[in-house]
Amino acid sequence: MKSVATIISYIFQPLLIPLYGMLLFFYLSPFALLPVSVAYKLLALGGTFFFTALIPGLSVLYMMKTGQISDIFISNRRQRTLPYVYTLISYLFWIYFLWKTMLLSTLLVVVAAGAVVGLILVMFINTKWKISAHLTGMGSLLGASLGFSYVFFLNPLPYFLILLLLSLSVMWSRIYLNAHTPMQVIGGFYVGMFTTFLPCIFFAF
Repeated sequence: MKSVATIISYIFQPLLIPLYGMLLFFYLSPFALLPVSVAYKLLALGGTFFFTALIPGLSVLYMMKTGQISDIFISNRRQRTLPYVYTLISYLFWIYFLWKTMLLSTLLVVVAAGAVVGLILVMFINTKWKISAHLTGMGSLLGASLGFSYVFFLNPLPYFLILLLLSLSVMWSRIYLNAHTPMQVIGGFYVGMFTTFLPCIFFAF
């Protein structure tokens, strides 16, 4: 079971969540029916991967190599602040990238900004209390899907159920691996969900 929990933790590593969200938007949502060119999709996916996964990921690997952090999941709460700062800077460049390229939907930029707010909250909460970045990512994915459904009058139930089940599996994996307590994963989940869902509500007005 430990290997299953570890695999789940790697698959839903927080740095990959924005890429999963973009894939969901382009290929598994009603927006997949829009006449968007392959080049446009590749640009969006490539830029998202570069700014939200590759750059932060390389910074984590560098800090592991230099002994600044002990493992790829940054299990030690006190070691998380600097990686969060690097990730935050890279996310700000991601928002600028989306603002310049995502003419198809301004809402994507709004959701990305909400994800940055969530990252800032997690970074500050982490200075006093360990909170799950994995579940912040999963919560932000679910919150964004609910927000898009609200704005565009879509049925959110299929996406909600699938993402909720995936989130529960990630919760189980983090608790099973003794990486977090139940309160830490629940707290991370709600921070992520509300910081991407609420901007969509404000956008609708």
